[in-house]
Amino acid sequence: MEKEQQQLFEFSEVPDDWALCFLETCPLKEHCQRWLAYSYAPNDVKVRPCITPHALEGGKCIYYVEPVTIRMAYGFGDIYQSVRRDHYQKMKGAIMRYLGSYTYYYRYKRGEYGLTPEQQSWMRALFRKYGYDDNILFYSYVNKYVFPVARNDD
Repeated sequence: MEKEQQQLFEFSEVPDDWALCFLETCPLKEHCQRWLAYSYAPNDVKVRPCITPHALEGGKCIYYVEPVTIRMAYGFGDIYQSVRRDHYQKMKGAIMRYLGSYTYYYRYKRGEYGLTPEQQSWMRALFRKYGYDDNILFYSYVNKYVFPVARNDD
């Protein structure tokens, strides 16, 4: 039941304190995540912190961020189909502890939250540990933009 979905940029995922770039003349804008974020910003939020023109010197910008996406996985209710009954509770418990709680486990399982590549790898390793194929299929995959943590001098 796996399906791939391409992710469009969603401004709601941009951190509130993340500086945007509004420099129309910047030669780097077509490949900069700060410009991309600004171009998707609703008009009422374009007053948030922005990159100032002095940041661009000699064709280089100290705030330039190349867009990076990660492949998030959503929903995993069918992963236990080939799991033996005596392994099921142990594996489910391990995944539940890893994801944080009963509530979070079910939110991830239903696809309300996305699993990062690291979380997907951990789950595959757990299946290998119990002797199962690690080719876990999640319900869907979405490419999400990653926003680097702001530096102290932003």
